[in-house]
Amino acid sequence: MNVYMKLLKKCSYFLLIAIATCAYTTASAQRHHDNRRQGYTKQTNRGHDGDNRKSYKISKKNYKVSKKQWNRGHNSRTNYVQHSRNAYVRHAGRPVVRHTRPVPAFRHGTPYWAARHRYQGNHHVYFRDYRTFYDPYRGGYVYWTNSRWVFSPTVPAFLAHVNLNTARIQLMADIPLGRHPEYYYDSYAEAYPRNGSISIGINLPL
Repeated sequence: MNVYMKLLKKCSYFLLIAIATCAYTTASAQRHHDNRRQGYTKQTNRGHDGDNRKSYKISKKNYKVSKKQWNRGHNSRTNYVQHSRNAYVRHAGRPVVRHTRPVPAFRHGTPYWAARHRYQGNHHVYFRDYRTFYDPYRGGYVYWTNSRWVFSPTVPAFLAHVNLNTARIQLMADIPLGRHPEYYYDSYAEAYPRNGSISIGINLPL
């Protein structure tokens, strides 16, 4: 009986040692696993932070470039608008030119009446008695027919038998060459009335 008791005690002792060893091994493995997981998480977060910082720098750089381009375009538009406002001012209901782009005289040919009137082709011409304009920029005549303004590169038919060498003209020195002279008909018709005794055979604009 004593032998069995001693053997049972030894078995119980070894069993406790095995259980303790197993528990210690399991705990060590769990701690090692947790440490590795924490280290991976830190590295991942560090990598994400690096990517975020890099993305932020790229976004900031792109924003600066976009803002610079926008400012360049905005400043160009502002300068253009300011130049346009400074180029023309209002005087007596008609724009007065301060700065105009030089245009070659008679770029489309010299009209036959230019020499008699000493016309250099630097301004639009208004034939006051015939309510007709000569546009040197487009190289032709603008007249009223069928309730609208019409452009013709040649002398209109109703002026074919009129000697424009002796016709009264008015230089439109305050109108830029790049603009259509007929847009200013009202002001010029009022400022320079026609001779009512001259019949031209067309309906004039009211």
